[in-house]
Amino acid sequence: MTLEEVTQRARSDSPTAIIADADLDLARSRVGSAVSLMLPRVSLSERQTYRHNNPEKYSFSLDGSATCEPSSTEPCIPLAVVDGQVTLPDSFLSNSFGLSAVESLSASTMVGVAQQKKAAELTETKVGGDEERLIQELLSAYSDLQYQVGLIAIQQRSIVIATELETAVRGSLTAGTATQLDHDRAALDLEEAVTKLSQLERRMPTYLASYAHTAGLDALSVVRICPLLASPDRGEEGSIEASTQLEALRLQQELDRLSQLSARLTFLPSLNVLGGLSYTGSGEDMDTVRAGMYTYDNWYVAGIASWTLFDGLGRMHRNRSADVSLLKSTVELADTTASLRLQDQQFALQLSDLAEDHALAVRSVALAERNVDAVWSMFVDGGQVTFDAVVTARKLLEGERRRQLSVERQRQQVMIARWLSGGRMSQLLGHVFEEESAFEAAGQCIESRP
Repeated sequence: MTLEEVTQRARSDSPTAIIADADLDLARSRVGSAVSLMLPRVSLSERQTYRHNNPEKYSFSLDGSATCEPSSTEPCIPLAVVDGQVTLPDSFLSNSFGLSAVESLSASTMVGVAQQKKAAELTETKVGGDEERLIQELLSAYSDLQYQVGLIAIQQRSIVIATELETAVRGSLTAGTATQLDHDRAALDLEEAVTKLSQLERRMPTYLASYAHTAGLDALSVVRICPLLASPDRGEEGSIEASTQLEALRLQQELDRLSQLSARLTFLPSLNVLGGLSYTGSGEDMDTVRAGMYTYDNWYVAGIASWTLFDGLGRMHRNRSADVSLLKSTVELADTTASLRLQDQQFALQLSDLAEDHALAVRSVALAERNVDAVWSMFVDGGQVTFDAVVTARKLLEGERRRQLSVERQRQQVMIARWLSGGRMSQLLGHVFEEESAFEAAGQCIESRP
């Protein structure tokens, strides 16, 4: 695929493009939900009520014109007032059915619509910026890939030169015009050149994978099928699973999945259960009521089922928002997982390279020490070299030692970054700082000063 073809694919298939489209859909759904609040809402309700009236004594007569004297043989006909109606105080079941339409329009609703429209415009602007950053990242990844190809070509030429030099020095050593130290130096230079080429070739698939991932291709498959990454230092598979970043994205995905289910269930009717209890003690002296002649308690239970038949298309927009949110969180989780796995593989390659660099640095220090001894011997024995040559040799040795220390420090930094990215902070110190603490060494150095 050409760069232009990859760019076109990245505009539609890359994680950045998918997430940007999801943000636009969410913004439009919020506008639709705000507009739906201005449309009429139609609801259907059904109410079933069971009421129990339990009078014990009443002083009401049947027609209310005379005082009723209840007795054990001839009780009064009990009457009760329920919802303003005189009824027999017995248990009964009532049913009611209703259909309502509500049109709610307020200034705050209209302002809310304008607010969501403005938010949608802002999202469109941000999405445009995301697309520009996507193209920039893609071009940067392509540039890194081309740069890596150029470095490999240069290193291949360096190996040719180092090979010719090692061959020439070996011939001089045989002829007696060169020392063993000279040949060891030339051999080490050749080995360093070969090692550098091997490192560049091992890194090549990671640059290719980064380029593919930015474009929305399957970056992990690109890395895994390349035999150059089959290194024992790659690290354990799944070493990033403890990452807090991934855990947060997993929780967000579960939250969005529950939100989607909640939005789907809004079409079901809602059920409310109500209940009440009233108690009345002794009455007041009235024409038709004798004091102390009645005591009763009433209670009721009501079940109300209601359906929202039309809510201004708000349910449709809520369902759409829930679907898009779940899609977005799923893409973000997959994208972050792929990025962290690629990053972990890059860390593993860096550690492998640094292990090789450290071994070469140790050998370079050893050769530099031999060179200092040789130059010093020539200076002391017969003045074959000047004192400046001795100073230069010592400075070269100091530089090689600094190089070795720098490689060790880089190794620690890469290990720290790798373990932290994988969420393994609790195991960090025991694996990175295995040797004597640098702070303890510094303390001993200070104490030993005169």
